[in-house]
Amino acid sequence: MTNASTSPVIDPTKNVLEHVAAAVRRLDDVAALREELSRERTENLRREMELRAQHAVQISTAEARRVDALRELDRLETRSQTEQARQVAATLQSATEVMAQKLAAIAETIRKELDARVGVVERYQAAGSGRGSGMEKLWALIGGGILLALALWKGLSH
Repeated sequence: MTNASTSPVIDPTKNVLEHVAAAVRRLDDVAALREELSRERTENLRREMELRAQHAVQISTAEARRVDALRELDRLETRSQTEQARQVAATLQSATEVMAQKLAAIAETIRKELDARVGVVERYQAAGSGRGSGMEKLWALIGGGILLALALWKGLSH
């Protein structure tokens, strides 16, 4: 085949076929790269999910330990408060016992003093003297002392 200028005509089919084949190879290469990229992305996502799951387990474990530590601290604090309350109660009981002993001693002293005064009054009466207004004052004094002793004794018992 020749063209108008009598030069041989080259059939473009072979050249076109070579370019088409090269383009197909490039498309195949791009498809292979896309597939490899997709696999790598999938693998990266899988690894990321595994890491996130491991991290979630670690966070959950750490949070459980933190909560357990707080609970233990609360238990220890409650025990400490209970022990402090026991100590205060024991101290209060001891102080109450000491106060009761002191008040009993005071009441005994008042009783002895009143017994002595009543003895004086009885001797005075036996002697036959002191009748009249002096005697009334003495009985008023004795009655006041008895009422004072009863008031103190009643205050101690409550």
